[in-house]
Amino acid sequence: MYATLLTAAREHIDDLQIIVADNDPPPIPGVHRALELSDTDRLVPGVTVAQEASDAETDQSGDSS
Repeated sequence: MYATLLTAAREHIDDLQIIVADNDPPPIPGVHRALELSDTDRLVPGVTVAQEASDAETDQSGDSS
């Protein structure tokens, strides 16, 4: 799949931007990784695992009490 995306990106380099989210690094060379996130380096800084768990419980029950 990465090879197909890389080919399309090269063919349309001035007209197309492809963004891919994956848990594993790209298995082929030539793919630019602009952002790499982990459990300790999050997209939304300051949100902890405990806060996410609390938000998930609230979402499921519909009640925050």
